[in-house]
Amino acid sequence: MKLLKLYFAIFAMVVAMASCSEAWLDKSKPNGSVVTQEQYDELDGTMAAHTNGLYTLMDMSNGSSHDYFGQKSIDIACDLLSSDMAITNQGYGWFETDATLTTWQQSASRNSFIWAYYYRIIKNCNVLLTRINNEGTLESSEEVQGYYAQALTMRGFAYYNLYILYGQSLTQLGGDPARLAETDLVPYYNERSRVDSAVSLSSMEDIAGMIESDLTTAMDYFEKSGFDRQNDKQRFDYYVAEAYLAKLLLEIGRYDEAFDYAADVCDNSGYTIIPLSEVTDNGFNDIEDNSWIWGRNVDANNRGALRSFWGHIDVHTYSYAFSGAYKAIDKLLYDSIPDNDVRKGWFSEMRNLCPVYKFFPVGKKEAYTAAEIDRDWLSDDVLLRIEEMYLVTAESAARNNDVTNARAYLKKLVEQRYSTDGGQTADAAELAEIDAMDISTMIDGENSRLYYEWRIELWGEGRSLNVFKRFNPVTKNRGDNHFSYSQGTRTAEPVVFQIPSAELYYNLNLRDYYNL
Repeated sequence: MKLLKLYFAIFAMVVAMASCSEAWLDKSKPNGSVVTQEQYDELDGTMAAHTNGLYTLMDMSNGSSHDYFGQKSIDIACDLLSSDMAITNQGYGWFETDATLTTWQQSASRNSFIWAYYYRIIKNCNVLLTRINNEGTLESSEEVQGYYAQALTMRGFAYYNLYILYGQSLTQLGGDPARLAETDLVPYYNERSRVDSAVSLSSMEDIAGMIESDLTTAMDYFEKSGFDRQNDKQRFDYYVAEAYLAKLLLEIGRYDEAFDYAADVCDNSGYTIIPLSEVTDNGFNDIEDNSWIWGRNVDANNRGALRSFWGHIDVHTYSYAFSGAYKAIDKLLYDSIPDNDVRKGWFSEMRNLCPVYKFFPVGKKEAYTAAEIDRDWLSDDVLLRIEEMYLVTAESAARNNDVTNARAYLKKLVEQRYSTDGGQTADAAELAEIDAMDISTMIDGENSRLYYEWRIELWGEGRSLNVFKRFNPVTKNRGDNHFSYSQGTRTAEPVVFQIPSAELYYNLNLRDYYNL
């Protein structure tokens, strides 16, 4: 984080240049002075500044709103849209439109924020990639190769999220990969796009292909450069790029390749599953935890205070959750957790099923009064854990009818999550059940084992909507602890974000496309 601050001033000028004159950003809200690409190329030191600054874009806010604070606010919104997370009572108003399941619509402000957020990241990646290409030092400088790989990974990450939010899952498309070529998704901009141009929609197949190209090229340059992030897990590295490549390939039905990449992360990255005895004592608050592949290191200079993941989710941190604006696990989902699943202990029946024992600051697990709770807001934000890669590996194997590997990788997670003696030893009967499990039990239907494991293991980490779309259950019921649409049955079609109204207005290509 200290290195990022050293470059912040110069990066602010770079962001200003990259944030203006774009058809897909709201031009009524200019973000600063414009710097031309030529002027940018002449600045000394901007390549390092810009690379470091890409990560600060992930904290992008939206005026005074306390439910728009970068990636983690999108994660919360997606978990609410899936209905696996519930707002249990109306309070301050933040995130309540997400809970009413309307923010995927064209006119929704959340939708506009998500669109602008990822495309601003993409634009800044493109500016940096253009600079690198113009300098001509990519093949001769290992330092430049490291910058290049990080920028490609960031762009791949941004387009991956647009892909899963604005596109239908392969399951929703009938499981036919050929339909990816027939289904339009979002506009694609790269470093060869004109700065002042707006383009029409690319197909899901084309967007996926370009994400794959970014991530595989990034992996090549991470390897070629010998890039070492020196335990700074805020930055991308080879295994982060490989993890997102595996996630993409799972989405597009290339299950054998998804398995290979995800298994490599599991087997060779050195990251380890949170052990059984620590599941309810971990707190998910420290980027140094060995299960974290990628995260956000929060300090006094970048903490969001009230406007933060911890402010909205954690009852031990002074902010909205502590004050009664609870975000809790859906009651029906909670009721589905068997007693031998130690993760049931993450949620407190005494506190409206809030994740009292999943998310808590260091030393604050039992802090409940105003005098005891955390007021520093220095807990880190998790963005990618190794447990997710075990689930990607198991699901990829299962969807590829490889029952042996599906069982093996699922079992590695299960043996650290099920116990009949309070988390001291693994439940042997549960492991035997996995050994006997067939493919259908693993992946078919709303009661499938992998669907359950995804929803519980990654609860509160922003994966629920994507999982909902990929497993595509025929129906999904909501528990009685949602303040809106309680006990309602979700439609069979999970949420697919629409192109925002502002984009349709400013992008003439899309106005023609939609005959507006």
